[in-house]
Amino acid sequence: MQERSPTTTGSGAGKAARTRARVIAAARRLFARQGFAATSTRAVAADAGVAHGTLFRYAPTKEDLVEQIFAEDIGASLTSAAADAPPGPFVDVALHFYGAFFAVYGRDEALARVLVRELPFLEGAARDRERQRTFELLELLGAAVGRGQRDGDIDDAVVPLVAATSSFSLYYGALLAWLSGQLDRDGAWAMLVAQHALLARGLRPTPPGGHR
Repeated sequence: MQERSPTTTGSGAGKAARTRARVIAAARRLFARQGFAATSTRAVAADAGVAHGTLFRYAPTKEDLVEQIFAEDIGASLTSAAADAPPGPFVDVALHFYGAFFAVYGRDEALARVLVRELPFLEGAARDRERQRTFELLELLGAAVGRGQRDGDIDDAVVPLVAATSSFSLYYGALLAWLSGQLDRDGAWAMLVAQHALLARGLRPTPPGGHR
């Protein structure tokens, strides 16, 4: 098929970025309109105005397209949530981020289920993007743990990255419980909040006598 000509301004990298943006926008439209299963990569290529072979340079499979859609949305959500994160306790900060992520996945639960099913098997650039987002979040959560230690709310013996990773593991488990159908969204969120209440208790400084 004939590809639409990209704008002539900008570098080759800029043209590639614009082509990728068209591909992702087309996938987003078609998945929303007709569902993941009913959408072919050829249909995405046609809607984006690129050759089928060109699409494979940006996303070899439909699952890769789903990952890239959520990579944009979760990345934007992470940036936004970081900008207005509460200054309060670590648990409040963590739940602030997780609430933002739940909202992203809740926009299209069926598509989110596809992503979560594929997350353990991501490779190449998709795996790198997922790792980078996770590292950024863990750094932000670890910083919140450090603030809690300075404020006297969290035991000095706690390793911030370990606490952040524990919190993230609880979040991921709640996300899987929701998107796998074990719990509905409200139930998964209630479980996550309750688990973080317990986590907060475990992070408190040990008082004289050794009992929290």
